[in-house]
Amino acid sequence: MPQQPKNHVEQVCLARRLESSVTVNLLGAAVTSLTMNGVERLFLSKSTVLNNKTPIRSGIPVLLSEDPEHAFFRTSQWILVEQNKYPNGDVNASFVLEDNENTRKQWDQKFKATLKISLKKKEITFDYIIENKDSKPFTCAPMLQNHFLVDDVTNTSVLGLQDADSSDEVNGFF
Repeated sequence: MPQQPKNHVEQVCLARRLESSVTVNLLGAAVTSLTMNGVERLFLSKSTVLNNKTPIRSGIPVLLSEDPEHAFFRTSQWILVEQNKYPNGDVNASFVLEDNENTRKQWDQKFKATLKISLKKKEITFDYIIENKDSKPFTCAPMLQNHFLVDDVTNTSVLGLQDADSSDEVNGFF
């Protein structure tokens, strides 16, 4: 088997014809690029290091919860288990992370996490499932932490979250 270059980043790119694409880094199953109609839609921090070791900043990281003991989700190698391309151009891929010796050092639970990404003509969908494979119950708050790229944040609005708890973590960041 040929050796990979030292700067080789393990990632999967799904492309829907020339219209749209999504790039998923297998470290943490983090989405690092999303183009729709040829326009990049995700913010990726300049301090992001793509080296298969450092958690990816920005894009769309996959989280189990905000609990620091669950940070291993962002630093674990996920496995591509399925990739499909359909006659209409739609594409999808499924990524899995299952508990192992390393994850149980940080969180002593048996689990299976599956992230399915589907890229269609005018939309992208994420199905994120956490399965308890243990005899004991656990709680988690799975989330995808979206960092969208916008031209002018002062001319941007978010709709439909009137009753949701929120915080502005970007204020003072730039």
